[in-house]
This record gives sequence, C-alpha cells and structure tokens, in this order.
Amino acid sequence: MVTLDGDNTYPPEVIDNYVNYLISNGLDFISCERISLLPNDSMNMAHKIGNYVLNLAFLALFFKKLKDSQSGMWIFRSSIIKDLNLCSNGMAFSEELKIEAWSKFKAIELPITYGIRVGEKKLQTFKDGIKNLLFLLVRRFKKCKGID
Repeated sequence: MVTLDGDNTYPPEVIDNYVNYLISNGLDFISCERISLLPNDSMNMAHKIGNYVLNLAFLALFFKKLKDSQSGMWIFRSSIIKDLNLCSNGMAFSEELKIEAWSKFKAIELPITYGIRVGEKKLQTFKDGIKNLLFLLVRRFKKCKGID
C-alpha cells in the first residue's frame, strides 16, 4: 500500500522504486522523510521548528529516532494493517502510525524530495502542532483502544 498527500508535495514517480526497495529488503514499512532533501522554499520556518520539536518528543516518549515523524507518505505491506492499534483519526494519525510501525515491524525512513504545495493549505501550524504534541503525551501514557 502507498499513501501520499494529493497536493503535489510528494513525487509519485518514486513509488515503484520504493515499493521494490521494501520488497527486496524484507521491510514492512517505509516512511518517506522530507528533511534530508528539503528544498529551502518548500517548508516554512515554523513548520521546520514544529517538526523538530515533534521529532524530539517522539524520541523522548517512544525511544524511536525519526527524522520526520510528520511525513505524509508511507509505503507498507497491507498485511500489517490487522496488527496496527490506532486511535487517531486526525493529524496525529501520521505519527501514531509510525509509533506502531517502529514498535512492531521492520520499518525504516527513506529520504524523498518535498515540493511546494498546490491548493489550499489545511494545516493550522500552531493549533495542529500542539494537538500532535498532546496526542504523543496521551498516547505514551494511555493505552489505545482503537479508532472510534
């Protein structure tokens, strides 16, 4: 399975290569991290700082080091879905999916180029960032019972 935002920020032309990489390396989950190849004009400073803070919280709370816990492009085996214990149905879904993937499966990050968004931006930087941070705190100390 492959997911990516439909706003032109992720390049769909790399999908075949990343699917082949997943299969040939016996992986279950790939998260496409935007930070390593990030062009200067594709993410504003507030988002860069927010990503840094959320990645640090991810490390501190779950002991998993990621370069981009907020990435919206993933490649994974459909067989893992039945073993995912997910609660979030909002912006925090991305980081929660990675909590599960890194805890239960063979998962890695691969760098990907990140383009300039086309269309209306739905992200509310401060509000969504705080929600994601609070979600990480709650998820760390409270057992998930699945999405309602």
